[in-house]
Amino acid sequence: VFLAAGNAVGGYVVTERMLEMFKPSDKKEEK
Repeated sequence: VFLAAGNAVGGYVVTERMLEMFKPSDKKEEK
């Protein structure tokens, strides 16, 4: 159970990090 929860959280964090890297802050300010 702990492994599943950790994996889900880790994947979520990694996805958010990747999205942030792909999308520059300039675009965020625009919208």
